[in-house]
Order: sequence, then C-alpha cells, then structure tokens
Amino acid sequence: MIAVLPVTVLMMSCGGKKKTETSTVNLKSSKDSASYAAGLNEGERMQTMMEQSGADTILDQELFLTGFNDYMRKNPKLGKDVCQKVLMTFFGRLQQEQLNKFKNENGGKKEAHDKFLAENKAKPGVVTTPSGLQYQVVKKGKGPIVKIGDVVKVHYTGKLLDGSLVDSSREGDPYEFELQPTGLIQGWIEALQIMNKGSQYTLYIPYELGYGEMGKAPKVPPYAVLVFDLEVVDHVAK
Repeated sequence: MIAVLPVTVLMMSCGGKKKTETSTVNLKSSKDSASYAAGLNEGERMQTMMEQSGADTILDQELFLTGFNDYMRKNPKLGKDVCQKVLMTFFGRLQQEQLNKFKNENGGKKEAHDKFLAENKAKPGVVTTPSGLQYQVVKKGKGPIVKIGDVVKVHYTGKLLDGSLVDSSREGDPYEFELQPTGLIQGWIEALQIMNKGSQYTLYIPYELGYGEMGKAPKVPPYAVLVFDLEVVDHVAK
C-alpha cells in the first residue's frame, strides 16, 4: 500500500490540556504501512491500559517514544524485570485510586443493600447461609443434590431490587452447563449445590457473591443485590 495520509494526533500541552496537531505520514511501501500500523497498535494498547485504569492522565509521549526506540536499538536503560515492576506499580496505584474514589461515591448504595438483606433475613421462610446468601424454597425437587462436575439445565430470571431485569432464560431454552467452582457468580454456585432436579428457589445474592462492588455494566450497578428465580429443570450426576 502506498499512501500519504494526514494524521490527527492527540497531544498534551504543558498545562495538561489536550490539543490537536496534524501531521503527514508518507507510506510509500507495504513496510512503511506495516511500521506505521504497528506504532498505532502499540499506542492504542497503551491508551486502553490507561482508560481501564480510569486514569485522568496520559503517559509522557516523548519518554514513551524514547523507551520504544531504545528497545528497538537494543539499548534499554531498564531491565525487563524492572520495567514490569514499574508498570505494575504505576497502574496498580491508578486502579486503587479509582477504586477508592468509586467506593466513596457509591457507599450509599452499599448501605441501602445491606439494610435490605438485614430486613429480608428476618422474613418467614428466608434462609441465610454462612456466606450471606439468602434463599426461599418455592418448590422442592427430587433426587440427588447437584454437585461440582454435574451437568444441569436451569431456567432463571434475575432482577435488581427495583425490579429491573438483569437476565432471563424464560423465553428460550434452559441454560445447560457443567457446574464448576468458577465461571458463574458465587451465589449461583453455592445455591445449586443445595438444589436438585425440579427444585425452584428464590435467591437473594449479596454483591460479594454476585458482581462485586463494581457491578457489571450496563445492567448491574455497584453493590447490587441480585434477586434470582432459579429452577433446576434437569440434572445429570457426574
């Protein structure tokens, strides 16, 4: 591919404000195009890392390019192990800062959900396990209890405390899977191991056994209590 492309480059001014600069790159061969594309990919990768860290800052572009060039010239100023440690420390600090900010902004949601669980715990028919999982038996099943490694088919409907739908299988086929210690929210994994074929439970899953303090975008907010209607349609023991 041979092309001359005007490129809009996002830069940071000395004051930390974004500014836009336009430059031109001359891509006269496939090697030129591949070289430029590789640079774009690396820039995208680093930008994604920054965004996932929730950072409000950006890496120093001149030092980033100096490090890149030093590596390509086989003249790095830092060893690989040191580089990994520096990056882990930097991004770990950014992530912790964002997590602390997030907790402060959403602490009220946690208190509201904790209050619901405390009140729900006292209701007739609600059982609370040592982990904090709460459930009510809607329908008793028959046969052996589900265990890790068994194959189960389930129907389910999951909602938030305000009634908002999170997910449901009711309009389609049952969800079939092999129960494992991971791969599902812990509330499900625990509940299924006290259920058998034909049983139907209402689960009240605290955030620690659901999607955690961060929730799961776009439907599950921070500190969410999940209310699941869970039915074991079929069960094949290992």
